Amino acid sequence: MTTFRAPSDEAPATSIATPARTCPACGSVVRSKRPETVYCSGKCRLRACRARQRGELEARLGRAEAALAEASAAVAEFHELVERWR
Repeated sequence: MTTFRAPSDEAPATSIATPARTCPACGSVVRSKRPETVYCSGKCRLRACRARQRGELEARLGRAEAALAEASAAVAEFHELVERWR
């Protein structure tokens, strides 16, 4: 048995080929050595973060508007009740 031998054709490759990933923000190909990289650049990562924040803000605003409409209806009902008792 020899200690040093030439690699055979059936030996696994040292680098694993990964499928090309695309950036969800701009659609370009993500070129990175790290497999967990999602965005192609810091600019796209920041753009995605701001979009998420804007979406959360819009959702909070929608919930606040719904709560205000409900409170307004309750106040109107209260005013009607007060007018009946006068």
